[in-house]
Amino acid sequence: MKSERKPCKTLIPSLKSMESMKEEIQLSPVMIKEKGLFARAEDSLATLFVCCLVGLPILNVIYRKSFGVGLSFSTPVVQILTLWICYLGAVIACRKQELLCLGDLSSYFSERTQSRTRVIVTGLTVAVACTMLLSSLNMVQSEYDFGKSTSFGVPIWLTQLALPLGYLLIILRTLQVSQLNWKHYLGIGLLTLGVFYLASFEDLQESGIVWVGIALLLAASFFKLPIFITLGGIAILAFWNDDTVISAFSIEIYTKIATNDILASLPLFTLAGFILAEGGASRRLVNLFHNFFGWFPGGVAVATIAVCTFFTTFTGASGVTILAMGGLLKPALDSRGYDERTSIGL
Repeated sequence: MKSERKPCKTLIPSLKSMESMKEEIQLSPVMIKEKGLFARAEDSLATLFVCCLVGLPILNVIYRKSFGVGLSFSTPVVQILTLWICYLGAVIACRKQELLCLGDLSSYFSERTQSRTRVIVTGLTVAVACTMLLSSLNMVQSEYDFGKSTSFGVPIWLTQLALPLGYLLIILRTLQVSQLNWKHYLGIGLLTLGVFYLASFEDLQESGIVWVGIALLLAASFFKLPIFITLGGIAILAFWNDDTVISAFSIEIYTKIATNDILASLPLFTLAGFILAEGGASRRLVNLFHNFFGWFPGGVAVATIAVCTFFTTFTGASGVTILAMGGLLKPALDSRGYDERTSIGL
């Protein structure tokens, strides 16, 4: 492949077919590097946590049926596992260059402009992620000083380590996959230091620099800046403008994830979707809905929408549906005369 970087998952449809996307994934130099020790450690740890996330509720049900009472630590442990899975998943997605973004308008410009844009986007990613890292470290330090523990006896600061560890790995992976030279890395470092330096001047809050930062993040989001960096950066600017301590950003994230009973369903839905896809359920669903709707004009398009809608209810993620169904649905649409842009857009 001539492309040096594997495209991230975008919300703006690409004109590449599913077949070429698969070849790109197989041949990407970034994917070849994934056999390293740290990559295997990330994958193994994420797999272990997902297995625990699946097994613990099952164990709780068995225990309740056997002894008439459930495991008291089951719910908080599941919440903490969800937190760690979220951040490990983000690290793995960063390593594979699959962090969700709005698109990449730089592809319409020259290679020189694309290179400069990549440096700016990487710099913004690192700068915002470093700010998140500092925020999470302050949160962990505060919780360490308080010395509180969870209901199952583990110090709270240990459970919060998912945030700083995740941000640190995201920064390192971002720099690794960017494939820039030392001058660019130096510029990114200076940009990050400049952000921290400007943040020390409280008078700047009245100068409108917050709106400049928000506009820059929104503009960069159309040039492959990950969505979580855009939203996180805007949130940090809002906290700074309101004179709120930086650790409040991470405390808010930790509280929303680690005390939510519903978020665990997202990785479980995604896991269910992959199991269904690997088991051949996707092909059977395509045949089923094709038999229902494929006989009348435009029926293949209707069947495509019905299949994707039905399958997404099990996966909880449209990206999983596209990966599981795209290779089956697109050839069917192509055979009925739909052009590539319409097929992928549909």
